[in-house]
Amino acid sequence: MEQMHRDREALLEATEKAHQQLTNPTQDQKNKSDAAVKDMFNIDEMLAPYRERPASETKEHLRAKLKGKPVIDNPTMINFLDALIRDERALKDVSGIISDKKKLAAFVVINLLVFLIGMMFKKLHKAKNERASFGMRTFRFFWRFSIMTSIRIGVLIYFFGANLSRTWSIFTTHFF
Repeated sequence: MEQMHRDREALLEATEKAHQQLTNPTQDQKNKSDAAVKDMFNIDEMLAPYRERPASETKEHLRAKLKGKPVIDNPTMINFLDALIRDERALKDVSGIISDKKKLAAFVVINLLVFLIGMMFKKLHKAKNERASFGMRTFRFFWRFSIMTSIRIGVLIYFFGANLSRTWSIFTTHFF
């Protein structure tokens, strides 16, 4: 009976210790999880074969892989993708979005709120839209769409602007 009591106490202690480690991870455990995320998304390792090749060979490979895809299979997009692959920072920065869980969660929550506000805005103006002409309904749709899209883009830039800046720079170089 006494042995059972000691085993029970040891099990309760181990459970409590495990619970404490899960709810309050130490800095060492946090560093290990960050390292695991970085190892999972080692962009340099994945893109090394493409970066070692000459640009013309990489572009030919991209053309072969993307052949028949409507928007992507064009010379401008191929050049953009090649530049993106060859850049040392752009894809690392974009993949860094995944590593910051708090920012990502806040971003998702705010986007859901913006979506719900858009739905409420639509419901509030439903009666007006039923009586309005086709032109006015179209105008209101595009007005609401542009405001909601602007807010979403603003939220994206606020949270992840630093992560997307290098990719945006490459994009503007090739498309504008």
